[in-house]
This record gives sequence, structure tokens and C-alpha cells, in this order.
Amino acid sequence: MLPVVDPKGSRTFRQILVTAVALVGVSLLPVIAGLAGMIYFFGALLLSVALLQVCVWAASAKTNSQAKWLMHATVAYIPLLLVLMVYDKILR
Repeated sequence: MLPVVDPKGSRTFRQILVTAVALVGVSLLPVIAGLAGMIYFFGALLLSVALLQVCVWAASAKTNSQAKWLMHATVAYIPLLLVLMVYDKILR
């Protein structure tokens, strides 16, 4: 959903990119804290880079279609991370 106060979407997508970059680091914190292992680390890194790629793709196009793809990617991101964490815990 694009805001009305930013019709071109430049500020909105800049904020999306900044938070997506921050999310890469935050998603790796369970490994640093010792709550997850290397399977989670590489899986979370892969998922985060994929989400970041979708963010860059949406920011470059700035269309409703890409914004919908971004919404679906962000909705799927957290459950996939949690499944990955459970899978990593079962194998340890």
C-alpha cells in the first residue's frame, strides 16, 4: 500500500530498503545468541537476501504490482524463518 503523502514513492521505498537491510542483521541474531546453528544462519541469510532483492525490485519499478509482490514476500518471510529455526533445532 503506497502512502498518499508520497505520490512518487521515493521516501517510502527508501525506508523499505533501509529496514530491509537492517532486517538482514536482525535475522542473524539468533545465531550470535547461540539459539540457532549454521543451517539457520545460511537459510536466514538466503531468505534475507531474497527479501532484499524483492525490495530493490519493487523500489526500482514503483508499481502496485511490485508492491503486492513485496507484501507477499514480507508476509512469507517471518514464518519461513521460524520454520527454518525449528528445522535447525530438530537437527541439532
